[in-house]
Amino acid sequence: MQHHMRHLLTSIAVVSLSLAANAEPKITIAQNGKSDYCIRFDKEDKDPRFVAAIKDLGDFLHEITGATIPLDNQTAAHKIIVGERAPGDDKPFSGVRERRIKSVGNDIYLYGDGQFGTIGAIYDFLEKFCGCRWFGPWDGDTFVPKNANLTLNPIDYSHAPSFRSLELGSSWALAKVHPG
Repeated sequence: MQHHMRHLLTSIAVVSLSLAANAEPKITIAQNGKSDYCIRFDKEDKDPRFVAAIKDLGDFLHEITGATIPLDNQTAAHKIIVGERAPGDDKPFSGVRERRIKSVGNDIYLYGDGQFGTIGAIYDFLEKFCGCRWFGPWDGDTFVPKNANLTLNPIDYSHAPSFRSLELGSSWALAKVHPG
């Protein structure tokens, strides 16, 4: 009986080590208030809603972590890439304003169907993965967690809204009703 128990425990330990070795590593956006990330995006896109969303992404990540994450620093080790499909994602979008968030290694891709899908991906990232909450259209109705050590699990997220909507976090003044 003791032999069988020892064999069972050894088997469990081997399986556990094997699973741990195959687990994808965590994504560390910031450690001790410092980051080696940048935010990369299409600088030619002058749409004020997109510009406001990019600014919010940098501002909220700074407020969460204390780290300054530059916009488009070519020397950064890791990137949050906005508006560009993740490598290998050739699947068509399934709905209006569908958004996707995908990590590839340590890089994170935020993109979607058209302008509003990409903007939705930015705010979904801040809400679902970073813990931000918006309770109303005024800045005082916002919750931003503090986390100088922001570490995430690998991400493969997509969402297609069930109806046409536009969520712009704290940039409510720029929100407009848009038919498509």
